[in-house]
Amino acid sequence: MDYKLFLDSDVILDVVLKRDDFYKESYQLFKMKEDEVVSLYTSTIVIMNVQYLSTREIGKSKAIEGIKYMLDFFEIADCSKAILLKAYHTKCRDVEDAVQYFAAINSGDITHYITRNTIDYRGIEENDLPVYTPSQFLKRF
Repeated sequence: MDYKLFLDSDVILDVVLKRDDFYKESYQLFKMKEDEVVSLYTSTIVIMNVQYLSTREIGKSKAIEGIKYMLDFFEIADCSKAILLKAYHTKCRDVEDAVQYFAAINSGDITHYITRNTIDYRGIEENDLPVYTPSQFLKRF
């Protein structure tokens, strides 16, 4: 598998919450993982964000079941103090986004960063990892 995708919170939430406007394209990335076309990565922080936000929408037990199911799809990119410091010293509009981005880079394996919030990644000085929406990635690859 040549494509190793880091999925941000919004993409995972599209699937967990079955968001009408975004579910189909985001789900397709999970289908590609099942078909062994891509590998999927995320971070502990993303998982916790998804649980928190989905609990508010669908309740705690459904959110936890959804997360437990989804964990089988992912490898987890670690975060460290060095990554946190780097994120707090970047010009990125959102520090949490920068933490996820640098954790993805730090893994050494990830080839693409997938989010629906691409604009927040324009301020990152170290832009070695291409950032795509699910739609952009699917059209391109």
